[in-house]
Amino acid sequence: MRVVPGEDRVEPWARCLMWVLTAGETRELSPHHAHVLAVIPRIVRGAAIDVSGLTPLAPAEFATLVKDPVHRQAFIAEVVAIQLAGRDPAPEIETALEQAADALQVGSEVVDIARDTASGASELIAADIRRAVRPQELFKQLLENIPDEYQRAVAESPLHQPDPELTRRWRSCEDSPDGTLGRALADHYHRHGYPWPGTPEAAAFKFGELLARHDIAHVVADYSVSPMGEMEVFTFWSLTSDNPRVWPTALAALSLFSAGTFDPAALGQTSDTPITANPGNLDPQTGPVLLADAARRALAMKTDLAVGPDPVSWKDTPLEELREELALLPKSAEALSAGSESNIS
Repeated sequence: MRVVPGEDRVEPWARCLMWVLTAGETRELSPHHAHVLAVIPRIVRGAAIDVSGLTPLAPAEFATLVKDPVHRQAFIAEVVAIQLAGRDPAPEIETALEQAADALQVGSEVVDIARDTASGASELIAADIRRAVRPQELFKQLLENIPDEYQRAVAESPLHQPDPELTRRWRSCEDSPDGTLGRALADHYHRHGYPWPGTPEAAAFKFGELLARHDIAHVVADYSVSPMGEMEVFTFWSLTSDNPRVWPTALAALSLFSAGTFDPAALGQTSDTPITANPGNLDPQTGPVLLADAARRALAMKTDLAVGPDPVSWKDTPLEELREELALLPKSAEALSAGSESNIS
C-alpha cells in the first residue's frame, strides 16, 4: 500500500513538500498546490492540516526526521506526481525537487523512475478522459492544455493495439446474470458508451486492461464518473495496491482534476459530458471527507484491485457477495452526507 511517514511526521512532510512547491521559498504557493497540499494528509492519515499556518521546511532538516529510504523515495515520487500534473510545471520547482532529492540521498535514477511512473499515471487518466470526450478532435484541443510531460505519455504505444482475445474475455461480462459483477460492468460500459478493451476504438483511445481494472473499482466500490467520483475512485483503487507505482495515479488525478487543467471549451462541455474543467471540482469542505473515506475503504481491503487477481474471473459472482469476499466496507454516513455519488446515479 501507499507508504506514508508516521503520524508525527505528517506535518514535517507537508512542510517539506511546501518548500519544494514554493521553489525553496522563492515563490508563492499556488492556490492549486495549497489546495492539494491540504487534502493529501487527510487522505493518508485522516489528519487535516491548516496550510495557511505552515512554514516551509528545508529538505536537510526534513532528512533528520525521516531516515527510512523508502519513505524518502515515496516523498520524492509524490512531489513529482503533484508537480507534473499542475498547470505550472515551473523550472524553479524542478530545481528545488532536485535539491530535495540530493538532501534526502535519493538518486537520480529513483527520480527518473518517479517521472516515468507519473507519466504512466497520466496515460491512464488521459485514456479515461478520451473515452468520455467526443469527437476525437476535441481531445486534440484538450492535449494543448496538458504539460509536455503528459503529452509524451499519450504518444503512440505498442501496448495499445487491437486484441480480439482481450475483447472476447472482457466482453464475456455481457453474458453474466443480473446482479453479478460482470452484468454490472457491462451495464457501466453501455451506460457511458465505453469500448471494451482490445477493440480498435479502445486501442485508438489507448485504453488497455489497466483502465478496465479501474472500471471494476467504479462498479465494486460504487463511485460515479463525475470529476469528484474519479478522484474518489483513483484514491480508492490505488490504495488497494501494494505496488508503489500505483499511488501516483491518485495524486496525478487529484492534481489534474482539482487544478482544472482540462479546458471546458476543449472538452465540448455538454450536460451529459462527465468530465468538467473547474478548479472547484475538489470542494475544500466535502472533498477531503470523500477522499478520506475512499482511503479508509481501500486500506481495509483484502485484494489488490490494480494489479492483483484477474477481475474477469469474478464476473459471475453476485456483486454483494463479492464485496463481502473483498472485505469492502460501505461508504460512511459522512461520505454520503458529503455527496458521494453512486455509480448508477
